[in-house]
Amino acid sequence: MDMTPNQKFLASKLVFKATALIAKHQRQCLKRGEISADSIWTLSDLKDRIWKDFVSNDKFKDFVEPFKGKSKATILKGLEEMFLGKTPYSKQFLAGLKVYAEHLMNVASSLSSDIKKKKLSKLRKEINKLSKGIKSELNKKPAKAPSKKQIEKEITQKLKRFHRNWQNASRSDWEKRYRVTYQVMLEMSPKWKYDVIKRDPDDKLSVELSKRVVSTVDDSYEFAKFMDEVAGFKQLSENLKIEVMMIANLAAEPRKSADKSPPDNQDTISEW
Repeated sequence: MDMTPNQKFLASKLVFKATALIAKHQRQCLKRGEISADSIWTLSDLKDRIWKDFVSNDKFKDFVEPFKGKSKATILKGLEEMFLGKTPYSKQFLAGLKVYAEHLMNVASSLSSDIKKKKLSKLRKEINKLSKGIKSELNKKPAKAPSKKQIEKEITQKLKRFHRNWQNASRSDWEKRYRVTYQVMLEMSPKWKYDVIKRDPDDKLSVELSKRVVSTVDDSYEFAKFMDEVAGFKQLSENLKIEVMMIANLAAEPRKSADKSPPDNQDTISEW
């Protein structure tokens, strides 16, 4: 619809006032409990909808036609009088706006209902999908628990790998074995012995501990016995117990390029 600047001014002011009036009517109906909150339009949506409805209506074209040459002041005065009921057309115009407001509320309620139906339909589909997934999982046969014989066989194989691969380790692995074993044995020592070793690295007790560390680490069977001691020693921290277990696990996974010979024991011990 082509309009002159003054006609556009009239249309915008008319839409603004109509929006305010219809919004007020909506709030009153909601307060009286005549409509639900789903039937309420936001101001921006209401304004857009009224503008589209007005400019597409043939009667609206006839309404703005006489205002082509009118000034903005005259337009504003005429609109004010019409909304205040001071013109011959006021009663009919205001009654039409009321009917139009109820129509918009019905539209809003219908749109809200459609949206709810779509959301509900989507939710039902998701619930059905989830339900099928749960039934599928419940109908699955539980995995058969390994027998005692299978468990024993697996443990035996793991122990064989552990002993077979013990020498197949890198220099850094060997150094870690000595370091962790030394720390654990020291922590497992009685307090008086612990204090002597910490105070004097050259003491007889310190030398004996270092020798025991070397003999334990160099022999996989001795280290396996040591692991049993560690597992049963309650005063030892969980972190150190885990370190010992990690050493054993690494031994079961040999590296392709490994230095199979242990490092010089004395050099390693001096680094502790």
